[in-house]
Amino acid sequence: MTNVRKPVVHRQGTRQQKLEAARQRRLDLDRGERDREERIDAAVVDFEEAWLAREEAVAATGTAEAQAAEALQRLVEERVNVATAAQLTGVEPPILRRLRSVGSSGERLA
Repeated sequence: MTNVRKPVVHRQGTRQQKLEAARQRRLDLDRGERDREERIDAAVVDFEEAWLAREEAVAATGTAEAQAAEALQRLVEERVNVATAAQLTGVEPPILRRLRSVGSSGERLA
């Protein structure tokens, strides 16, 4: 058995009524397609806005890490070791070590 949709046949009514009914069915189909296209457009715009927000967050994270690395460098210059810096800042030692290795300009800190 196939799922072929049979055309709706109106046996009664004038030709004009049949034409109007066919036109209305076509408009209903077109409206469904327009609704779908609007949903697709909205999803694309939502994606673009979310991706831009992500890019801004990544940039802000990089700036914040550079600032943290600079502050960490000042702690290092005061001869505060990583374990003590971790206790003072509440940041795990591996993160501090990574920040120490990167620094604000990409060069290795002491």
